[in-house]
Amino acid sequence: MNALPVEIWDPPLEVSHASAHLQPYICSVVRLGLELILQGHCDEVDGFLFPHTCDSIQNLASVVNDYLELKKPAPSSITPRRPTGLLPAITI
Repeated sequence: MNALPVEIWDPPLEVSHASAHLQPYICSVVRLGLELILQGHCDEVDGFLFPHTCDSIQNLASVVNDYLELKKPAPSSITPRRPTGLLPAITI
């Protein structure tokens, strides 16, 4: 597929731009990931994929798509979950 997936996790940056786009209580993983984009360290990438590991990371796709106008694909990815009917029964 001619793709090189890269995971960005808590880059060592000084937050100077991301706070203008996020609530103050958002975790450092999301804040620093957005900061990495805003500082131009991701200019070489063709797109982003934001997993639905938490609401803040999933909503980062919306911030990148709707407010930054990067002209790069930035979808969120929802991982399939097991239907509730298939959970094991617990007997007490």
